[in-house]
Amino acid sequence: MSVLAARYRVEVRDERGRLITVLEDDSKSFTVNFIRLLVSAHYSQNDAPALAVYDVFGDLYYTGSTSRPALGVAFQPFNIDYGCWPQYEPSVLGTRYKPYPGVWLGTSPCSDLTSANAPCGDLIACCDTPYPPSSYALQPTNLTGNALCFGIGQCSPPLTESGWAFTITSQWHNQYSSPVTVGSMALVFGILTSGNISDCYVSPWYAAIVDNLPTPVTVSPGWYITVSYTIYFPV
Repeated sequence: MSVLAARYRVEVRDERGRLITVLEDDSKSFTVNFIRLLVSAHYSQNDAPALAVYDVFGDLYYTGSTSRPALGVAFQPFNIDYGCWPQYEPSVLGTRYKPYPGVWLGTSPCSDLTSANAPCGDLIACCDTPYPPSSYALQPTNLTGNALCFGIGQCSPPLTESGWAFTITSQWHNQYSSPVTVGSMALVFGILTSGNISDCYVSPWYAAIVDNLPTPVTVSPGWYITVSYTIYFPV
């Protein structure tokens, strides 16, 4: 039986672009939060069940409108833009979040992948604000007005033997003077809901997939780590 599936890939390269490490495997877990958002997406605003959903920072929301804080209906769980491109021009970056998906990184493995809200340990690569704080050890390499921290590897999904597929890729650069250890990774999306469609705000960020690396990898100063998820939709 064909099912929704995902596969991850990790590449570490030195400052000269030489390949140091490659890890690739089937993803182990879509999260509980993603499943609950997917369920909510099949309802209208008035009859959606109140399902608990946690964002990447552990804040609690409820789908539907009966419990507070109400998230509304997640009408696009795998959100990319939903026609909100005009809201994300460089002139308004200070007041809007980019809804593009990205692969965020943590320093430690997670003890329970299905219940994890984000990569575990210290968060070392993420984009939770229009311009990521310099306190994060890993910084995005494609920080531009049209590709703020995120990169969609395949915008027109190809048909593979497993079904339709699209790839989401993020590349991070260690600008610190010390090595950084990566032990877990997460595919993070912003949610557009029935409560914030008109403003195109993205709230909250949630992890659809969380994986532990089979062995933690080290990103030395000046090195790069490229991480990606390919999601397969069966046909």
